[in-house]
Amino acid sequence: MRVVNRREICNEVEERALRFLRSISKKDEVIVVFHNDGDGICSCALMKHFLKTHAGIDAHIISQPMPPKRTLSQRIKLSLPTKIIFLDLGIDQKKKIIKNLEMDCEILIIDHHEISCNLNSKRTVHYNPLFCSRVYQAASYLVYKLCSRIIDMKERMWVALIGIISDYNIEDVREFINRAAKRYSNIIKPNPSREELFNSEFGRATEMINAAKAARISCEEIVRIIESARTLRELLENEELARAYERVQNEIERVFVEVRSKALSSRKIILYELQSKLGIRSQISTKLSTEFPDKIILVYERSRNKIKISARTQLNVNLISLMKDVLSDVHATFGGHEHACGIEIKREDFDYFKQKLLEIESRI
Repeated sequence: MRVVNRREICNEVEERALRFLRSISKKDEVIVVFHNDGDGICSCALMKHFLKTHAGIDAHIISQPMPPKRTLSQRIKLSLPTKIIFLDLGIDQKKKIIKNLEMDCEILIIDHHEISCNLNSKRTVHYNPLFCSRVYQAASYLVYKLCSRIIDMKERMWVALIGIISDYNIEDVREFINRAAKRYSNIIKPNPSREELFNSEFGRATEMINAAKAARISCEEIVRIIESARTLRELLENEELARAYERVQNEIERVFVEVRSKALSSRKIILYELQSKLGIRSQISTKLSTEFPDKIILVYERSRNKIKISARTQLNVNLISLMKDVLSDVHATFGGHEHACGIEIKREDFDYFKQKLLEIESRI
């Protein structure tokens, strides 16, 4: 009996994903469900471009947090889709949603988060490079890569690059970064570092998208703005994004003055309560992590009966494993990557959570 290796299985899943995309036609009712962050937004903009170009479809789009809202399945079913595409969502954490939906339609999942379970079936294609190897490749890159095998996506390479920068880690997509550097040589130099990309016009576009979301502009509207921009320059000159960026930057600077003094302490874990009318929790945690790479950053906000936390670190620490340990005795939801994750816990469990953090801090 021939032994099938992991690489062959991954190639087979990739071919299934391509067949799914090629099979989409004008007869299909397609819904794209995407993560409500920069990478998810850019992934969705890329997929919408593909669907319009390849099949003449203006797909219905739905942004979601992770974990997704309880009403997601019902909302999708009301639209009677024939095909659903999930982008940048660890939807395998909620496999009942997929099992419920695949009874009525075909599903493609394009994701790069830590895998909870394999959802591949006759009706569902679950594409994630982590099935093959320990790589970190943004969903924007994965969508661009797959769609480029069917149509020419070069004119939207700048959108994929913004999504990759938004997701922070670039080393496992270095070949793509170098191709982009050649195409946009007037903006970025050859073999750019992560910091150089962040400080470029592409990094500015990433910040503008994040600012728009923080200013409560819907993710669906941000996708529309990216779609309507023919070039990076057009996106940077969008007045709605520019206004949101200025407002959010002023708020971040105000908050950062206060939080920086706390981060300068000798503590390895920094826990900071954010109080702001804008949705800047993720941006504050990322900015702190960049400025203080020797610490674990947890920025939290109180929301009714829940505590919402954004965790970041540059240390050689797996935040997912760490949170599994800290949250082992409480009801909580969390997900993300080794160095960036989101957590939701009940208010009544927060004191216990802080106590567990103190216990674990001494072992880091």
